[in-house]
Amino acid sequence: LGSGNAYPVSAIIRILEELTDQHYPVNLPADILQPSIPSQRSDNEQITSLTGWKPKISLVETLRDMLKAAGIRPIG
Repeated sequence: LGSGNAYPVSAIIRILEELTDQHYPVNLPADILQPSIPSQRSDNEQITSLTGWKPKISLVETLRDMLKAAGIRPIG
């Protein structure tokens, strides 16, 4: 289950930086291999058709909750 959206890792890092007021440098090798699966996202069609379930919690809220669970106090 998920939002049905695909997010680049850079977007998740940017959100975490905003929530923690920290900078997280990412150093990738120059000859990085391309993944065999360039992106993934959840398909909620079946669970929605069977139960009516739809995602309600945003990515930002999820990341904020994860930081709190890890003992990190997010900003805002």
